[in-house]
Amino acid sequence: MPDLSLRQIEFHSNLVSKPVRDNFTDTENAINGIYDQIDALSITPGVSEVSNARDYHTVLRDRLRSDSLGRGNILVSGGLVTAQGSPNMTVAVSAGEAIIGGIACKWSGQNSGTITAPTTGRYDVVVINSDNTISILNGNDSADKVLPDVSSTQKALAVITLASGTTSITNSLIRDCSSQGCYTGGAYYWKIMDAVNSLNDRTNAEELGDIYISKGKYYEKITLLNQSRISFYFENGAQVYRKDASSQCINFGQNNGTPLTRISIYGGEFYGNSKTGAIENIKINDVDYLILRDVWSDGNSSSSATGKDMKLTNCYMVDISGGQILSREWSGLIAPALAFPASSSGIVSRGTKASYSDNPGVIPLGGIIPWHATAYSTVVQPYGFAICDGSTISDAGSPFNGQATPNLTNKGIAGTTSITSGANATMVYTAGAVGDFINMRYLMRIK
Repeated sequence: MPDLSLRQIEFHSNLVSKPVRDNFTDTENAINGIYDQIDALSITPGVSEVSNARDYHTVLRDRLRSDSLGRGNILVSGGLVTAQGSPNMTVAVSAGEAIIGGIACKWSGQNSGTITAPTTGRYDVVVINSDNTISILNGNDSADKVLPDVSSTQKALAVITLASGTTSITNSLIRDCSSQGCYTGGAYYWKIMDAVNSLNDRTNAEELGDIYISKGKYYEKITLLNQSRISFYFENGAQVYRKDASSQCINFGQNNGTPLTRISIYGGEFYGNSKTGAIENIKINDVDYLILRDVWSDGNSSSSATGKDMKLTNCYMVDISGGQILSREWSGLIAPALAFPASSSGIVSRGTKASYSDNPGVIPLGGIIPWHATAYSTVVQPYGFAICDGSTISDAGSPFNGQATPNLTNKGIAGTTSITSGANATMVYTAGAVGDFINMRYLMRIK
């Protein structure tokens, strides 16, 4: 370091200038002595100091990387779970790195503890903990197996399928699940319903959120009751299986008298999982503005389930495109855009639906349309319409309840400048006359 030179203050009086000058000289020498001591210090950091600084910056980097990905728990490398060279009731976990809750974790290769066989059947999950240790999480011991819960301080690596007679764990029983999980609001969740329930924690009455489901196998029932404005985005390879004989893969509806609104499902594969019972894979009731895009459902041919693959009831403005639904049934759909005919088998539940205001492109209440479908057994009468044959309307949900429809049997419709109560303006056509009658019926929208 350079020597310090202090600028001295000049005094005209010799009586005070020498003491002041000596004082400055002493101060200057003292400061320069301190500089010499600093130069003599060794400031090279020790190994532990360097290591700690490096770990700090690594953690900071991984936190930033985790935040940029919008994911809390990701596997960076390694972490492969395999059977032992001579299979037994433990598994081998290779060395790897993960980010769990934004914290970098790094572990060496190790073996799991001993896994016990279930009485009936069980799914166990191999996880890495945020303290770099390996744990085995046990699912329920049942014929209706479901995956155990995985906490936010753990990263799932593999699922092991166990039966009552399992005496050694082979690779055929191990399924990698390191990509499985879903995300909403930047947070990671192991199960889809955990993400759905996180939206329930919001204070607003109408939920609003997108849930992104990564590839993997999910054994759960996805339920929405009175929740609206939610979109599900399934990555290719994301599969949902019925967890028991009384549960669908998806069950959306309302129980407070108010329909759900703006529900969307994009992608996803839904399977019966060999569960018996007349239960649909997908059951959706009372939804306004429903979108199903590239949805695949198979509850019959791949399992012993006897229910439908999909059943829609009382939905308004339905948009279905792409995907494959092997069997389907719906009723009570208003202005649907559907690419396949209604199924004539299974349970049909028309139910009732609240009245809606007229919308552009929708036939207004009281509107009448020709309907040339009675000769086709597979075409059912649309929901919300009544045949114009003079019959009395019996529907509590219709403003025309108790009134008779116009009797347009063997009649056509002609315009009129005024409407007289109780009178129908009609023009009668007979076979052979000008404008021969076509075998056609008329429908009136009653709700």
